[in-house]
Amino acid sequence: MLPSINELGLGSNSSPRSIMASPSRSPTQTPSQPEASPSIWAAFSDETSTSSDVEEREAAAVRRRPRGVAVVAGDHCGCPGGQSKSRRATPTSREDPFATSRRARCSWGGSAIWGYWKMKVRVRGGLCMAGCGDMSMGMVREAHFANLSSLKQLSITKSSPNVSLVFNISSDWAPPFKLTYINRRSCQLGPKFPTWLRTQNELTTVVLNNAGISGTIPDWLWQLDLQLSELHIAYNQLSGRVPNSLVFSYLANVDLSSNLFDGPLPLWSSNVSTLYLRDNLFSGPIPPNIGEAMPILTDLDISWNSLNGSIPLSMGNLQALMTLVISNNHLSGEIPQFWNKMPSLYIVDMSNNSLPGTIPRSLGSLTTLRFLVLSSNNLSGELPSHLQNCSALESLDLGDNKFSGNIPSWIGESMPSLLILALRSNFFSGNIPSEICALSALHILDLSHDNVSGFIPPCFRNLSGFKSELSDDDIARYEGRLNLDSKGRAIEYYHSLYLVNSLDLSYNNLSGEIPIELTSLLKLGNLNLSSNNLGGTIPEKIGNLQWLETLDLSRNKLSGPMPMSMASITFLVHLNLSHNNLSGKIPTGNQFQTLIDPSIYQGNLALCGFPLTNECHDNNGTIPTGRGEDKDDEDGDDSELPWFFVSMGLGFIIGLWGVCGTLVIKKSWRYAYFRFVKMKDRLLLAVALNVARLTRKVIEQGFGCVQKGPRSRSQEKEVRKEEEETLVRNILVTDVALELKNDQRD
Repeated sequence: MLPSINELGLGSNSSPRSIMASPSRSPTQTPSQPEASPSIWAAFSDETSTSSDVEEREAAAVRRRPRGVAVVAGDHCGCPGGQSKSRRATPTSREDPFATSRRARCSWGGSAIWGYWKMKVRVRGGLCMAGCGDMSMGMVREAHFANLSSLKQLSITKSSPNVSLVFNISSDWAPPFKLTYINRRSCQLGPKFPTWLRTQNELTTVVLNNAGISGTIPDWLWQLDLQLSELHIAYNQLSGRVPNSLVFSYLANVDLSSNLFDGPLPLWSSNVSTLYLRDNLFSGPIPPNIGEAMPILTDLDISWNSLNGSIPLSMGNLQALMTLVISNNHLSGEIPQFWNKMPSLYIVDMSNNSLPGTIPRSLGSLTTLRFLVLSSNNLSGELPSHLQNCSALESLDLGDNKFSGNIPSWIGESMPSLLILALRSNFFSGNIPSEICALSALHILDLSHDNVSGFIPPCFRNLSGFKSELSDDDIARYEGRLNLDSKGRAIEYYHSLYLVNSLDLSYNNLSGEIPIELTSLLKLGNLNLSSNNLGGTIPEKIGNLQWLETLDLSRNKLSGPMPMSMASITFLVHLNLSHNNLSGKIPTGNQFQTLIDPSIYQGNLALCGFPLTNECHDNNGTIPTGRGEDKDDEDGDDSELPWFFVSMGLGFIIGLWGVCGTLVIKKSWRYAYFRFVKMKDRLLLAVALNVARLTRKVIEQGFGCVQKGPRSRSQEKEVRKEEEETLVRNILVTDVALELKNDQRD
């Protein structure tokens, strides 16, 4: 492999301007060892360097370069406005007598610029390339190519998609060279297709990826009568129709992805081996004779277009096909039964179409298949047992279909290399088979939105893919695309899919408790058990899952307090515990200080603390009222209500008849009672008379009542005597009335 930037002596403090790489390839292709010719590789860095730095870096570059590749810099062919010192070295390889080593230190704009350019440029009589000047500022001009009359192969690329190098070349420029190979990636050539290419009629490789080109491809390019081995013009804004008149050499590679091309799919010569037309506006059916027209296709990607119709039967003739990606179209009709004719298939992606029917049995003949993606279709029925013959599967995505029946146990028994198992949004039922626990490499398990019941298997502790650190091989592997519910929303993962560890069992009928064994999955990043019938408490050791970013336990029957260890989950960005019976104090500290949305805890009325308005009343975080306590009080009131009426009836009977009954039965008690009543009446009468007398006096004195003359003492005595006689008379009358009443009662 080619050395890295650090191996060139450009340390971590350097800022590489461009990294030149070999022509583009599919993410599914295995990288090959680069040839010494014609690839060009460069790392360009701006920094002030001393002479000792220059010597040291030159020595490092010469020691570590691949065979037949030279280090060239400076103005051997012209460094406009710069000054350089160069030294010719002896040839470094017998395979290439023109390979030389040069060093240069160019002064430009008052700063020293040092650049290592590893390149292989074939010229008549020597090696040459301008390596400093305006190019260090992100601008390439015609002057950089002025003396390169023998240039045949040119590659200026950058690993990052961000364009920082601009070609400022006039439309009427006539280059002094005839290229056979051009490779420019992430370099600004547009906005129009570069017109200087119309003189390059010897080209066999054209790579202009991410070049900022828009509009239609001019007709003169199709009329150059080129015989191309590579045509890569992906990631631009090119539009129009692609003609079928292009001629390609044997095993040619074509990549027109991520443009605005429209019309029917183009059919070229039978020499094309890889064809990438994804993310365009192609429409109509897949050509029915595609299998006969391009019989040596190894990679076919026509996804993200507007293709319709059915999958043509002629695809069964593509016996060398390794990658078939026809997803995100409008294809219909059942999946054909031709898969046993394509034994080398590595990837099959037919997702996001309208394919009905069942999975054909012949798919089980693909023993080398690694990725099977059939999600978001109208497929139904049970999973055919023949799929267990696909023992090399690493990703099985059948989500968003209408599959039914139990989850097959042979998935865990026959697919030991499985990394991704996605069966979401189907009609699977029954228990989760314990054989799933044998998938030790699994790091994404999605069984959400099904009808799965039973308990969560405790043997999930054996899923070591949720525990282990990533190796270098894991980082380099390709796993395709996958939609997952994470962080409270649907996210499509692509390049970073290998980093995701997700366990999603939401929206099922699972019961029992959350097994404590789940807390041993230390690298788990997404845990979603929402909308089930899980009970019990949240495991105390859930704080061990310190890599968790999403935790959703909502809409279950969980009770008890929230474990304080949850505060140690420092990567947590999405939490949902709503609609349970949790109680006590909400943990504080770390990420819980950022989880300020009260809806996280909605429906748990016995919870208290921030961010809720309920205050905790003691050190244990308990509060006197809550959902659980209210429920107990309501149940108690319902049970005490009948006893309330019973006691009220007994009190009425005992109180009423305990008094009245004795007066009726016992005569002496009755007489004593009425004597007491008579005495009470006398007292009441005396009180009433005294009150009346006092009232009259108050009125006479308080309101100034005028008398006709002053009363003598004898007159006052007579008035008092009359009042007393009246009082006695009234008392006697009352006694007589009471006696008569008693006689009548007797």
